[in-house]
Amino acid sequence: METSSEGSTDLAVPAAPPGRRGPQLQARAGGPVKRISDGAAGFALSGLSTMEVISLAVAYISVMGFLWMSGTVRPERLVTNAGFRSAWFIVALALLRPVTWIPYALLFVAFRQLIEAVLDGSRPPIRNAVAHLLTIGSLAGALWLLTLVVEGVVSAVLSGLAFLTGSGSLSTLGEFRGDWSLARAAGVFAIVLVVRLVVPPLDRDLGLSRDPVLWFGSGSRGRFDRIAFLAVLAGSLLLVGIGAFLAGSG
Repeated sequence: METSSEGSTDLAVPAAPPGRRGPQLQARAGGPVKRISDGAAGFALSGLSTMEVISLAVAYISVMGFLWMSGTVRPERLVTNAGFRSAWFIVALALLRPVTWIPYALLFVAFRQLIEAVLDGSRPPIRNAVAHLLTIGSLAGALWLLTLVVEGVVSAVLSGLAFLTGSGSLSTLGEFRGDWSLARAAGVFAIVLVVRLVVPPLDRDLGLSRDPVLWFGSGSRGRFDRIAFLAVLAGSLLLVGIGAFLAGSG
């Protein structure tokens, strides 16, 4: 401790022990890696935000509009082609996904209230994890009972998922189970994980996300969504304008 001539007291900061980094150097060294890992974990828990889904939908519709107006693809193929048709359905379901969250969210909230009464004093992530397990178990049990009561429900579900990912046709929907290759199975897994058609976005404590459902989120994710939305909107207007010019000149 040193005392200056003005009477002020300065506390000497102890040096870091030999062979060890100080807290600032450790934070600086692990900063980028930690931010990347935190971002990946947050994305795995939340998937695409609502504004990111809207941005992707705007981009897809503008690309379809350009292909139609420029004559690059025949108009009917924008709907009948398996890849385009699958993308249209995925976009529509993604835009309606707050409705598809309702069954899971209602069960989770109910089980969370029960767990809070039984495991009072436990940490929130533990209570939320138990509530998620009970919710998933209840939904799986309901589906299993449905397969026992309703004949052909498994074929109908597999056929619908296959049709959603570009296999089969309307005439075989509900009967043809699809060609379940590794790529198609990975596509369904990516849709469930990223688009979040069933499970709502989650926070770090495994609870339901507090970000707004129909607006930009908070923090750096919200800033990124604003920039991405403006960029997609500007690019879409430019692309549609080029398509309209090609349609008029043709």
